Amino acid sequence: MIRQVEAHHYCGHLNEEMRQCLIYDWPDADARLIGLEYIVTEEQFLTLSDTKKPMWHSHEYEMKSGVLFLPGVPGPVERKDLEKVAKTYGKTIHFWQVDRGDELPLGLP
Repeated sequence: MIRQVEAHHYCGHLNEEMRQCLIYDWPDADARLIGLEYIVTEEQFLTLSDTKKPMWHSHEYEMKSGVLFLPGVPGPVERKDLEKVAKTYGKTIHFWQVDRGDELPLGLP
């Protein structure tokens, strides 16, 4: 992995099968909105065509590696939700490459 970005997700549950998240570069009030992510269950992911699946990523590694956590959530509740998240897939759209030092969201929309 060449580039890494700190990403704080704020997610809403559309239903039991789908979440949608706004991604910020920092947890404070002056954070920049740098992307969004759609999260679906494994069951939904498996219904996608083989041409669409490469656009999605598994959350299993993020959860097992410890980079994914829920700040302020009690341990037992966090573990239960992360077990669910590990079995999901995300499609992320980044529109601000803050790790390059860009002052504006440059590049292709």
